[in-house]
Amino acid sequence: MRIKDISIIEFGGLSNRSYSLCEGLNIFEGENETGKSTLWLFIKFMLYGLPKRSSRSRDRERALSFSGHRAEGSMTLELDGKRYRIERRAVAASRVSETVSVVCEDTGE
Repeated sequence: MRIKDISIIEFGGLSNRSYSLCEGLNIFEGENETGKSTLWLFIKFMLYGLPKRSSRSRDRERALSFSGHRAEGSMTLELDGKRYRIERRAVAASRVSETVSVVCEDTGE
């Protein structure tokens, strides 16, 4: 499996960000507090969703945006020669509501 691109609508302190990844090794570098760990957390969110509230980590609170209290974006993967698009959204109101869709871009399934 290879991640082709990442699109963050709103996630933690990041909003309206897009990244295209090349084959091979991709390195994200920058000063402290520029979003490197948040980007990694976004990839985990895309693949697995938000962690349960009972988790010891603060990943759940870090994932929801500071302003809109939501986490939303998409990621395109390539696997066995096919492209798949994952779209995931989590919104916090009285409790967190989460939706996810996975579509094969080649077949539309």
